[in-house]
Formats: sequence, C-alpha cells, structure tokens
Amino acid sequence: IFNNHVRQAIFNLRSPLDESIVFVERVRVWLQEWQLITGITVVEELKLGDHYYTPVEEVHLMSIIQEAFTNIRKHSQADQATISIKAEQNQWVLSISDNGCALNVDQQAQNKYGLSMMRRRSEEIFAQMELHTLEYGGLEIIVKGTKERKNS
Repeated sequence: IFNNHVRQAIFNLRSPLDESIVFVERVRVWLQEWQLITGITVVEELKLGDHYYTPVEEVHLMSIIQEAFTNIRKHSQADQATISIKAEQNQWVLSISDNGCALNVDQQAQNKYGLSMMRRRSEEIFAQMELHTLEYGGLEIIVKGTKERKNS
C-alpha cells in the first residue's frame, strides 16, 4: 500500500503541464497512467473543445481531478471510476464518481483536507463543488462553472 501511495505522489508531481497538448488529451494520458497504477477501471466522457479553459483554469481543474482520483484510490475500495467533462457555450460541468464505499458526506466531508482543497480550487475559478452519495454506495463530485465569452 505504501508503495502505491509513493508511486501516486511521484506520478502527480512528474505530470507537468505540456501546453502543446490540449487539456482533454492531457487528462486522458493522466487517467491511462492512473488506471495502470491502480488497477481501477476508468470510464470517461470528455466533451470539450480545444482551448476551452484558460491555462489557470486547466491547472486548477487538473489538480481537482488528480485529488479526486487519489481519494478514490486511497479511500473508496472502488473497482471503477467515471469522469465526465461537458462544456456547452458558457457552461461546463466536471463530474467524477466511483462505485466504492462512500463517505458520510454530511459528517466526514467537511474536515477532509483533499475535499477542502478541491473546493478551494473550484472557488478560484468561480465554480461550485457538490458532493453526493450515490444509491449504490459510491461518491460523486460535481464541479460546475460558467465562462464569459468575449465576442471576437
């Protein structure tokens, strides 16, 4: 278990932002490596145009994704995780869920460092983060935001 924690930490640190790769591809590559490290299946639905987010938004969103998937690996006992990113016009939604054992959202989520960091990063990009316990026992994290589009 310790080796997996160390491996995940090193993996997160060595995943620099390569601005020549569009955000969706960067997420896909990271998820493929995460899947190999953890053995947890990832189902992805990434519907997003190239360069939809600013570089600052991409940094915050990538950090949220990494933290959410780290929490899945460490705490959920899941064998499958799902990520969805959908963006239309000026609204976008990031959803990450698992089929593991969910934490008690009301009691435990308030004091978790990782969840508070994800909430803070969401606020930095003017987005809202919600947590939901799923019927089958998993946890879902939803981050919703809007984009102001400049008329060009």
